[in-house]
Amino acid sequence: MEAEQNTSRSQYILFIIIAFLVPFVKVPWAINSLMVDKSLLFTLGILLTLFLWFMARIRDGVVVFPRSAILYSTGLIISSYLLSTIFSTNVGVSFTGALFDVETFWTVFLLVVTIFLSSVAFQTLSSVAVLYLALFSSGLILFLSELTHIIFGWGFGILVGPGSNLLGNWYDFGIFFGLMTLLALILIEFGQRLSFFRRLSFILIILSLLALVFVNFSLVWWVLAFFAGLIFVIKIFKKRFFDSTLVFPRFALFVLIISVLAIYAGKSGGVLDKFTSNLTPAPIEVRPSWGGTFEVGRASFLKDPILGVGPNLFVRRWVEAKPKEINSGPFWDADFNSGVGYIPTAWVTVGMLGFLSWIIFLVSIFIGAGKALRQYEDKNPNHVYALISSLGALYLWIMAVFYTPGLVVLFLASLLTGISVATFVFGTNLSNFVITTNISSKVKALTILLLTIFSIGVLSIGYLYVNKYRALAYYNESVDETNASNFDSAIILTEKASSIDSSDMYQRAIASAYTSLLIQKLQAPTNSKEQETLQEEFVKLFTAATSAIEKAIEIDKSNYVNWLMQGDIYANAVEFKLEGAYERSLSAYKEAGRLNPSNPFIFLQLARLESLNKNMGGAVDYLNKAIALKPNYTDAFLFASGIALEGGDLETAIRAAELAIESAPDDFSTFFQLGYLNYQNGDYDMAVETLEKALFLNPSFANARYFLGLSYERIGKKELAIKEFEKIITTNPDNEEVLRIIANLKAGHPAFSP
Repeated sequence: MEAEQNTSRSQYILFIIIAFLVPFVKVPWAINSLMVDKSLLFTLGILLTLFLWFMARIRDGVVVFPRSAILYSTGLIISSYLLSTIFSTNVGVSFTGALFDVETFWTVFLLVVTIFLSSVAFQTLSSVAVLYLALFSSGLILFLSELTHIIFGWGFGILVGPGSNLLGNWYDFGIFFGLMTLLALILIEFGQRLSFFRRLSFILIILSLLALVFVNFSLVWWVLAFFAGLIFVIKIFKKRFFDSTLVFPRFALFVLIISVLAIYAGKSGGVLDKFTSNLTPAPIEVRPSWGGTFEVGRASFLKDPILGVGPNLFVRRWVEAKPKEINSGPFWDADFNSGVGYIPTAWVTVGMLGFLSWIIFLVSIFIGAGKALRQYEDKNPNHVYALISSLGALYLWIMAVFYTPGLVVLFLASLLTGISVATFVFGTNLSNFVITTNISSKVKALTILLLTIFSIGVLSIGYLYVNKYRALAYYNESVDETNASNFDSAIILTEKASSIDSSDMYQRAIASAYTSLLIQKLQAPTNSKEQETLQEEFVKLFTAATSAIEKAIEIDKSNYVNWLMQGDIYANAVEFKLEGAYERSLSAYKEAGRLNPSNPFIFLQLARLESLNKNMGGAVDYLNKAIALKPNYTDAFLFASGIALEGGDLETAIRAAELAIESAPDDFSTFFQLGYLNYQNGDYDMAVETLEKALFLNPSFANARYFLGLSYERIGKKELAIKEFEKIITTNPDNEEVLRIIANLKAGHPAFSP
């Protein structure tokens, strides 16, 4: 038992370190991504804790865990995720995915491990008290860092912009301080015996509410109002029927009133909304609606009812079955990785089995919270810790139903869930279940062998995640090189990343870099002697690009993006009459369309391919399909206008450009297209009208200014024409054609006089 206690102590210290650091920590090297850094810290920390637990079990041969329905339900969750991963559309993506993915099998496994190990490690009142002290301290650091960032602009080398914070996601920041508000409120209302924490809670609740005002996340206010109302009603009930000495729950009423006012004032155009928009404008975050998630879930249920498409693969079903009306909105091309919430996403990814396991888990959490409320006694500190842990866990899991939080929130939800189970052990009548392997030497030897294998597996997973981090570091460097047009360096760095972590994302990046390098070489001026060398280089670069994208497809055939890029690469070669390029591009685009049948962009690419192949009839057919999917598809109308113009049908070209303007009235390029066509058609008055609108939307658009000047000249407004061309000269002083036009106009001659 002494070994068990020492191990539990080591585990709870590790948990305290993780809980303290994860909300604000940043790894000071390699990757400029808070989410990735926190994922690495969480993964390595929990794996180390699990490894220590395995080593202790090998040493003492005793396994202890609480007899809790919550723990049993987590066994159902991890079993369903394992089965779904085994039969997944893409096992690799479902199993580990990328470091920033939160729905992979291993992430869910580590969350379950967090629940189990914390339920064992925190079975003393002092350990729970230290944990909450660490969590509150972390919250204070997080609040002060954000306050100094907003007031003084201190970024600590990380933060950029008013919505940036050390926790990561702006709305996760709000969820975190919603949790701090709830925990502080419970301690104020129920923790009379915990004087230190109660005094600290008065400070914490004010700071947390202030943070929530800045974030203005309506979901947090709604859930906080629910809990404040619940606490208010329960305490009034207890005061009236059981203990008249209880103090009136004025703080619960205060939080309830603040929450209701914030809900009202935080609506679009409200006082709070205007205040936060000016001071800390919230980032635009788009996710599927309940209706959209339901539609995708229904389609997924018809295909994979029991196990779903696979963890971390919601996007595969989204692109297959998203509601058609999505295409009419501004986010028609968004590929969502999750549904409206983290837990509702499970209906699609892990099917009915996984979703029901989540429901059972949530029900057990509700029951546990209800038990903590029923058994609460004002004079028993154990009951207070059971109450704040249970309600805190319930709050966070409710957030996971209505939102898709990041890993920090999910970790805290799991940690508080495990602690709530632990508090039932030392605070109520919940007992531990003890399993010993010291029954016989054979059983003990077999157990040691299995635990050793599991320990090696844990270390291997840790090594895998470290390598993923290294690979992502190389990839981030390659992105910087790509942005600087240093494609050779970008390729070297991305190939290093790919050699460490086999990912289709890296192969696509390699293919894209080779394609960009190819275009760069082709655009460079050459003489006749260099043509043969250029042709050889073209073949070499093209082969490298196609090889990389074929590797990406080999890694993940279910990702339409890989097929789309392959189609683009081969389409680039059609113009150079490369044998078989058209057929390969057509095949790739059609496979992308099969995987993502409601995406109009794929049909637009097919139209462009047919245009390159001089099949204008086929191009028009694909354009019609694209417009049928997205009736307001501006790019399709502009391309149709170009095809019509190339075919000499100026009337159709003008009509298509007008439709483009109707679909995008704020897009300067549509007005330029129509103005140019009106100029070609001899309708100079209309050309002036549309080109002036184009320049109003984009004053630096030189092409629009050029044709506006010519149109002015044609309707006799030569002074205005000269002004337009002189404006062009200010930014293009060496443009001989424009200088000649200005000279002609000032001399009273037509613009293009010899």
